[in-house]
Amino acid sequence: MKKISALILFAMLTACPGCKKEDLPSYVADWMNDTSAEEITLVNSKEEQKNIKVSCTRTMGGTPSPFRKNETAELVYNVDDTERLELYFTIFGDIAFNGWYRSEPGASWLGSGHSVLTISSDKTEVVTQGKEHLVIEDSYTIGGAEYNRVAIFSTVSTTHPLAVTKYFYSKHDGLIAILDADDEMWIRK
Repeated sequence: MKKISALILFAMLTACPGCKKEDLPSYVADWMNDTSAEEITLVNSKEEQKNIKVSCTRTMGGTPSPFRKNETAELVYNVDDTERLELYFTIFGDIAFNGWYRSEPGASWLGSGHSVLTISSDKTEVVTQGKEHLVIEDSYTIGGAEYNRVAIFSTVSTTHPLAVTKYFYSKHDGLIAILDADDEMWIRK
């Protein structure tokens, strides 16, 4: 019986289609960008390029209620396969920002920060967890371009030097830049 339950659960999870903004409340989905991108390119002041792999999946978890589905969309930005930013968009109005790093490709992922932006149905936005890692700016200029509603997510590690110290994520444009450990800004091309 346990094997059958496990197979049914596996089939349910793998059968879920990719991210769809329609599955989320509009006030949360407004923040969800890059869902169809497989890769984005960032450039620094020397015109060097860094390709960031992007993936988007839908997961189901927790205890569903008869009144709403318990679904989460997960948007992941992989930087050099050793650091990544994960964004979880929930039907409950939360966007979780999670930073991860590992010492080398294939090693276990370790956390470098966690914050939650909670959005109510009246579109009020409040950082409810990890205020030391997440700041929301109404307007922010990067590389001469001005962006509205930018989440600046800082990562930290006391045991491993991080390549990325800040992620800049725009409500309307997705990941727009990263700041590396050498204070070099990498801006979306």
